[in-house]
Amino acid sequence: NLLWLGRYAERAEGLVHTVRAVARRLGDDAGVDAAAAAPDLARRLLVPRAQASEAAVVAAATGDAAPLAAELLALIGDRRQPFGLPRMLASVQRTAWSVRDRLSLDTWRSILALTDLRSEPPQDVAELASYLDMVVRRTASLAGLSAENMTRGPSWLFLDLGRRIERGIGTGWLVARLLADCDGRDGERQQLALEIADSAMTYRYRYLGIFQAAPVVDLLLLDESNPRSVAFQVATLATHVAALPRAAFEHPDLAAELMAPLATRLRRADPMALAEVDPEGRRAALAALVAATTGGLARLSDGIADRFFRPSIRRRTGSAPRREAT
Repeated sequence: NLLWLGRYAERAEGLVHTVRAVARRLGDDAGVDAAAAAPDLARRLLVPRAQASEAAVVAAATGDAAPLAAELLALIGDRRQPFGLPRMLASVQRTAWSVRDRLSLDTWRSILALTDLRSEPPQDVAELASYLDMVVRRTASLAGLSAENMTRGPSWLFLDLGRRIERGIGTGWLVARLLADCDGRDGERQQLALEIADSAMTYRYRYLGIFQAAPVVDLLLLDESNPRSVAFQVATLATHVAALPRAAFEHPDLAAELMAPLATRLRRADPMALAEVDPEGRRAALAALVAATTGGLARLSDGIADRFFRPSIRRRTGSAPRREAT
């Protein structure tokens, strides 16, 4: 439950960042260029996860933003939406309730504040961005309290493992969907990736707002000093996995088998090589590295489940196997 509490909370935060970026570009004062970016962003990040429809995206691309706006509002406020924010927050609350004795009082209150949004959901796109700003502040409150108020024991370890696994997978998905294809909107997508990954300020400080693929890839994928990057998650996970309690039954060494190769591959990657575009307009090396990394993180989650969450049958030494009744 602690592992999945971390994953659900991070998943909800990622959805909020994505929907907020689309909503900001659908507003009446967004401008022509921003309005054109909204359907492209929704097609790349929301449609593949059944969080928006292709029909609404096509309508927005032709000037009718109303269907896409309605779907965004439903995604944030309608509990019937299977992949929407209310369902994710319900999962946060359910898993948190199961482990409430492991959480501080303030952390529990922050979870209640996040999952029990009593205020009316926004009724139009103009209200949606400010509403999502409030949700982001509450997710940040939960992350901060869990980081500062929990003793660094197994409970915190599993909670942070879940958060880091989900953030690594989510950031990898973002980089692949927005940067693996190169066309006339490449610079615009680089800005969007930085905004959604909450790394725009760092990029502007380092590179003075000159957007190029290699430094964006470096910051979001390879930079171990950026707490939002994939490499940061992998490095942190390697430390966490090495600190996991020893299981009494045999399993592969997850740190040596999964995390060490992933960390090494990311450290050796060259951002200039990853940013190279092939004749088909694809950054194939970037797509391959992201696929290998996110696949490794998914296998890590499965490996942790196999080691700690699955009951095992132990047989006494020298005892005969029991015969099943027929």
